[in-house]
Order: sequence, then structure tokens, then C-alpha cells
Amino acid sequence: MKKEPDLFMKITVAVFLALGAAIFVLLIYYGVMNVNITQTPEYVEYNIEDLKKVPEELIKYAEYKDIPVPGELLYGITLLSQDRIAVSADSTVLIFELQGREVMNFTLSQPALCLASDEQDLIYTGMADHVEVYTFEGKQADIWAGLGNKAFITSITVNSGHVFVADAGNKLIMHYNTEGRLINFIGRRGEDDDFPGFIIPSPYFDVALTTETGLWAVNPGKRKLILFSYDGTPLKSWGSASTAIHGFSGCCNPTHIALTARGTIITSEKGLVRVKEYSATGELSAVVAAPAAFSDDTVGLDLAVSTKGDIFILDPHKKAVRIFKKTRGDND
Repeated sequence: MKKEPDLFMKITVAVFLALGAAIFVLLIYYGVMNVNITQTPEYVEYNIEDLKKVPEELIKYAEYKDIPVPGELLYGITLLSQDRIAVSADSTVLIFELQGREVMNFTLSQPALCLASDEQDLIYTGMADHVEVYTFEGKQADIWAGLGNKAFITSITVNSGHVFVADAGNKLIMHYNTEGRLINFIGRRGEDDDFPGFIIPSPYFDVALTTETGLWAVNPGKRKLILFSYDGTPLKSWGSASTAIHGFSGCCNPTHIALTARGTIITSEKGLVRVKEYSATGELSAVVAAPAAFSDDTVGLDLAVSTKGDIFILDPHKKAVRIFKKTRGDND
């Protein structure tokens, strides 16, 4: 007996739905509602090939050399003195001359997910949850305290006795001296803070030092770059979420940044893969490498910039360091 009301209700709902659909069709047929049922909604029209196109006048760099890197997984790059390049691949650090000859390599206990170097060519390696420091010859000079089970170190930058470590797992930047003593945190959330915290949907969280006492950090979930003072005060920010060439696409970009001696900022993106140059205030000034230069599934383009302004791109898909030189000025 309990099933009969349920059956009656189902029949009643079905009748009303059928009548509603019939009335809707009749209204369209007689022109009361102006609906084009053959029209595809605009948001469905998503042509990735169109998004890859870059105006020719924006491309102001050209690739002039690539250095093959042996290894399956390529992680980080840093530049040393005497035109040498250090790359972390698998559980090894490899050092190349600018001409491409490998001059040194040494094995680590685990992969270094990122690299940085100081004025003495000490190499700082991010080992997921802690930092290890090595000499150019591969001798371990120091090992720092771990950052806990949640830690996932994705970037290190060093300058004049200051070391900044970006931890994507804990969503914080740690400020150390070169002996590994913690000075302060950057990015902690607090009710009275101007900065609400980093949003990091995937393990890409990069930092780069300015020539003064400022630190640029990526807030990837917001597709923004933020300039902090060394004490953690946010000074300014810029960036926008967009597939257009001036913006950053996807859920979390840019993945990597690097600064030039002129103060401009080089960025790399995943998804819609491209490398670009911006002014310190966020104006797009050049495209270093357009999407056509990369495989669509390329991710993790770590960056370095020489004192001459050449851009070094570590391409994990191509398994190479790709070097780009500027070919045109901003007024060309």
C-alpha cells in the first residue's frame, strides 16, 4: 500500500515535465522566446592552437644553444662563476661549461628538487624536507635541520648572506642566514596581516631576490607575484589570471621566476607553456619562448639568468638546458 503514492507522484512529475518541455518548444517555434538551438555557447569554443599564437613583435629572444643533460628527471638549475652551469638530475648534480662540456658531477642521497649558489660557488640543494650545502667539488659542507613531514621545498635563492627557502608543503618561505640559522618566516597567515597566505594547488612555488633587499615570491593559486621586504612585509603585487599573452593561465602559474640584472622578471608557465619577460611593475615587455617552442606536456621549466642577460631554461621534456639571447630591443 505504501508504494502507490510514490508511483502516483512519479507519474505526476513526469507529466508536468513533459508538458513543460512541450510548451518551451512551442514558445521557441512561434518566436515568443528567441533561442538559437543550433548555437554553441561561447565558453565551449576553446581552441588551444589559437592560444599558442604570439604576436611576432613580442618575441624578442631566440634560442642559440642547448646543452643535453643526461638523466630521467631534471629538477633545478643555477649558474656558477666562470660560465659554469649546475643542474640537478635524478640524484645527481652535474656541472657544465657554457660550451656544453660536463666538467664535474657528484651524487646526492636523494634528488635535489631545486638549486641555488652563492658568491663562493657553494651549492644549496633543496631535498624535499631539508637543505644540504655542497662545495663545487661535491663535498658536503652542511646539512640543515628538517622542516617536518609536510615540507616540500621547491625553491631556494641566496644573496649576501641571506638564504630564502620556499616550502610548498607548509606554504611558507623561511629566511635563513648562510649557516642555516632561521631568521624569520614570510607568508604566515594572521588576522592583522595584509597578506592572507599563499595558495599553492600544485608543487610549484618559486622565489627570487632583487638586487636590493626585496624578495619576489609567486602566489601561484592567485597567478600573482608579490614583492616582500626581508622582514616579510608585502610591498606590492601584480599579475592576472588569463590565457591571453599578458596573463598567467591555468590553476597555478607562473611555476618559476628569475630576475635579470636590469630588474626585469622572467616567468615560465605550465599548461599553456611559455616563457616571458615583465617589468618590475608587471608590464609584459617580451616573450622569451612562445608555446610553439615546447611540447604541450612540458612542466617545470626552471630558470636562470646570466649577468649578460641570457636566459637559461631547464627543459625536463627535452632533457636539456636551452639558452636564449635577446635579439631585439624594446623599441624595435
